[in-house]
Amino acid sequence: MNEENSPDDSGMSNPSGGPDRQTGAFDLEAAVNDAAKVIKDPIRFYREMPTSGGFLKPLVFIVFMAAITGLIMMVVGLFEFGGQALVLGIGAMVYIPIFIGIFSFVGAAVMFVIWKLMGSEQNYQAAYRCVAYSGAVLPIVGIANLVPYLGSIVGIGWGMYLMAIASMEIHRLKREMAYSVCAALGLVLIVMNIANERESRRIGAQLEEFNQSLEDMTPEEAARAFEEIRRQIEGSNNEGED
Repeated sequence: MNEENSPDDSGMSNPSGGPDRQTGAFDLEAAVNDAAKVIKDPIRFYREMPTSGGFLKPLVFIVFMAAITGLIMMVVGLFEFGGQALVLGIGAMVYIPIFIGIFSFVGAAVMFVIWKLMGSEQNYQAAYRCVAYSGAVLPIVGIANLVPYLGSIVGIGWGMYLMAIASMEIHRLKREMAYSVCAALGLVLIVMNIANERESRRIGAQLEEFNQSLEDMTPEEAARAFEEIRRQIEGSNNEGED
């Protein structure tokens, strides 16, 4: 499917000159260039991507992209909700990169197992790099989240497309198998995420309605209304478990 990456003087291939450049520090310009390559020409990017060199640079890359996503969400929140969203926006810039950084290792572990079952001979580091550099699409997904359910569809669909390409270019898997497995996994994840988002929106609407009517309620009425919402939430969780 693709030719072997030829190593440089340090024993690691680096045709892209991106975040894996051996400068000892994160290269902002190279990271932006690599993000553009993932978006514009993912086949070439994964074909040339080094499969070794450590975890730090790809981790910093995906955390950087997550920080941009958090910044976008903060700016959008300021326009939509005003100054009240500033604190939440600053919080998003902190917890989103942390969450994405941790989840990148979990997601890579899942994909590593899937790729092994599909016949890949690559190690976990290669799997992690495939997943981490797919984080280039995070800022676009953050914008897509402005439209209900669109963010889940775009994020998962695009992510699985990149994983299919990585399956062929890095893991040397057959095209039919790569697209079939990634499409099936993506469909399951999209359905699950849309269902969760729908339930979250329903609960959020109930809580908003409850807050609006809270001022007109007596303490006893408020307690009964809160208990009713709690029972509905528990009922929904029990239905999901069944």
